[in-house]
Amino acid sequence: MIKVLSSLVVGPLEDYAAAVAAELALAGYTASSAGQHMAFVAHLSRWMDGEDLTVGDLTVELLEKYFTTRRTAGYVNYWTMKSAGPLCRVLAANGVAVSLTAAPTASQLLLDRFAEYLTRVRGLAAGTATSYSGRVRPLVLARLERTSVGFDGLKTSDIHRFLAERCPGEAASSVQLCVSAVRSFLGFLHREGTALSVSAAAAPQAARWSQAALPKDLDPVALAALLAGCDRDTASGRRDYAVMLFLSRIGLRAGEVAGLQLADLRWSAGEFVVRGKGNHVACLPLPADIGEALVDYLRYARPTGNTHRAVFLGHKAPHGPLSSSGLSAAVARAGRRAGLGMIHAHRLRHTAATQMLRGGSSLMEVGLVLRHRRQLTTAIYAKVDREALRGITRAWPGAL
Repeated sequence: MIKVLSSLVVGPLEDYAAAVAAELALAGYTASSAGQHMAFVAHLSRWMDGEDLTVGDLTVELLEKYFTTRRTAGYVNYWTMKSAGPLCRVLAANGVAVSLTAAPTASQLLLDRFAEYLTRVRGLAAGTATSYSGRVRPLVLARLERTSVGFDGLKTSDIHRFLAERCPGEAASSVQLCVSAVRSFLGFLHREGTALSVSAAAAPQAARWSQAALPKDLDPVALAALLAGCDRDTASGRRDYAVMLFLSRIGLRAGEVAGLQLADLRWSAGEFVVRGKGNHVACLPLPADIGEALVDYLRYARPTGNTHRAVFLGHKAPHGPLSSSGLSAAVARAGRRAGLGMIHAHRLRHTAATQMLRGGSSLMEVGLVLRHRRQLTTAIYAKVDREALRGITRAWPGAL
């Protein structure tokens, strides 16, 4: 019997307990989190012992059975495949391979082919392909798994029903994204030789009026409060401060900040590489204040002991790259701390654009920094300069 981090591990996993504890420490788990994880390993080992199982019997199906038992017993954590990751890495290092990925279903295979079609045939970015696949996933699951009707008998009314169920309550941009995804999926099905009776036009155009509203930016006082809400005495505060400078000073998108790699930072030249929408790659100047915040984060706050090359990492073990959703959540938390309510990451992009415009930059210069492909996209920011607009506004007839 081996006692590791206050958890007594007995049974089939006893010989691997110390190695799992070392794996957790290497991944950056705190003593408390590692102790909880080892309690899970101890519980799994006891369950295997009770089922008369050996380490060689472990499969993804067996783990699913265990997790079902654990949930039924009232446990509220450590009952997903992700929980078994550290253990399986240790087992693999000792010659016991346990795949945590089940055999792909027909739905997943179809979605994988759809994503490959989008990137290789349509030339879309990988992120866009992932987004489109996620939008049509409910349709695929409904027709291949829940009803098994397939797509040969797909009708226009089925598409209308799907969109009517998915789109109510969504923002106009989300509805437009869903419609675009469905249209692309129908084109893909035609290429595969199915759903030939339904054209891409079966998904009606989403109503969205261009430049119908003003960009929602933050005024300088609110932006200062947002940045001041980052506790730079903590690792996460240093990271969030650097992240929000990228968003609010240069106007990067959340996905672009999350996608920054260490190799993208060209310190000697004072610039960095950003990979934007549509696989567009650009090189931008690195402002001094952002560079200083980056150095502070990289030297004193970025988790060590990992092989990830992403600039920004999560601060909860295991320390993986910070996702765009995780980045957006950090901005939202900062907004609540500053008493500003819900602040979306894209609002900081609008803030960067309006501040550049009010600081004397031209619309063309703003478009270059934001990397807009069309000047019309940047033109919406002309609305925010109210003082300039007053000078060209005609007086209302009959006004005093």
